[in-house]
Amino acid sequence: MRSGDICIIAPSTQHAISAFSDDCIVINILLRISTFEKAFFGILADNDVLSDFFMRALYHSKAHPYLFFHTNKDQEVLDYVLYAYQEFLGNRLYKERLLNNIVSAFFIILLRNHGSNVFTPEIDTLGRDENVIFILKYIQENYCTVTLNELADFFHYSERQLQRIIKSSTGSSFSENIQKLKMRQAVRLLANPGLPITAISEELGYLDTGNFRRIFRKYYGMTPAEY
Repeated sequence: MRSGDICIIAPSTQHAISAFSDDCIVINILLRISTFEKAFFGILADNDVLSDFFMRALYHSKAHPYLFFHTNKDQEVLDYVLYAYQEFLGNRLYKERLLNNIVSAFFIILLRNHGSNVFTPEIDTLGRDENVIFILKYIQENYCTVTLNELADFFHYSERQLQRIIKSSTGSSFSENIQKLKMRQAVRLLANPGLPITAISEELGYLDTGNFRRIFRKYYGMTPAEY
């Protein structure tokens, strides 16, 4: 690790921390699982593909489950770490609540500034793919219309290569990710009773409302109207 590097290690992972120079400062932050998941994955609640990617890296890695961020000594990130440390040392009113909020803000800044530069062991073993986060973001932002062929052309891969990258990163194929994104968005849209099902179907890229109903029923065990 270099100055400014941040490593997030999955719960229940055995690890040790060592510093190899006298002027090295290592800050070890221990979080409850519930606090971490609420703060970290709560931020990604509207970004399903990236959330699945990070979840897979942390909880389903066969080797060493971690997320590694090179922040290049990002002062904004460091300020939140030091702010949390100072608050932890004190005993002021609402200490625990403030610490939880600082941790949430820290993860927001980390993901906002460096979410595209994360390293994970699963991807590294495949021959580090610098585009993986950008590919997943592109899918997330264009899932209603994007095709595998279009995605492969945009990122200069063959369709077979792209399928391998997406599958290894998220645990699901391209089409499975697209369908999952559409169905999750369908549920969000169905929460608005003023939106007709035909309009929701069209917004999600289904030209045939009957096809949308069939896929939704297969996914959730009921029709959109019943949901």
